[in-house]
Amino acid sequence: MSTPSEYTLVENPLLDALVGQYGYRYIPPSEHARLRARENEVLFRPLLVDALVRINGIPRETAEAVATDLAGLTDNERWIAVLRG
Repeated sequence: MSTPSEYTLVENPLLDALVGQYGYRYIPPSEHARLRARENEVLFRPLLVDALVRINGIPRETAEAVATDLAGLTDNERWIAVLRG
């Protein structure tokens, strides 16, 4: 029997629920590099732009501008304000 870990007790069940019950798509680490312009980027820009267009019905150019603005935020409080507002 293996020793319980954060992965087996929390991470894996959460991933299973998000993918199986809520329709999220898991993106394995092997795909991360192609979704980021630089290694230290947090956002997967192509997916963000696609989601902004799909969810908000805005032109791709506007979604690209929003993604650029979001990528430029470095202050956590500002991030929260943008997400909430």
